[in-house]
Amino acid sequence: MRFENSEITIRNIPILQLTDDFLSGFERFQETKTVWVNDPSNLYTKESFFIDDWNEEKKILVVNDLQTCLYYGGFLIAAYQSLHLVGFGCIDGNLVGNHKEYLELVYLHVTRPLRGFGIGKKLFIECCNHAREVNAKKLYIDSHP
Repeated sequence: MRFENSEITIRNIPILQLTDDFLSGFERFQETKTVWVNDPSNLYTKESFFIDDWNEEKKILVVNDLQTCLYYGGFLIAAYQSLHLVGFGCIDGNLVGNHKEYLELVYLHVTRPLRGFGIGKKLFIECCNHAREVNAKKLYIDSHP
């Protein structure tokens, strides 16, 4: 798969179009060696080695999670190159926080071969736009570990 910016289309995915094979062919691989840690008095890095490599079983679990998110009012946006899924972002539908002003960015992923071309940025902007449309003031972003 090679990148051609003119071929990338982004669209909203309604729950009825979210099938079990949504992530088929999507390459979610990430090797992590160090992580950032933010404790109350210091921001630092530490060694923490792990690999995220979604097999078909994991992809089905993620699709189930996306379906649940949509069922409860969430938002799913996807980037395609031709007919191939190359990225997706998902926002939970429930406002959280003491003042109910946050929406959680549950997923934001770009397939491995096409990272670094701005696809994730486009998806993030669309997620932010959707959050504004439903009167969220902020996105809550959590990352592993």
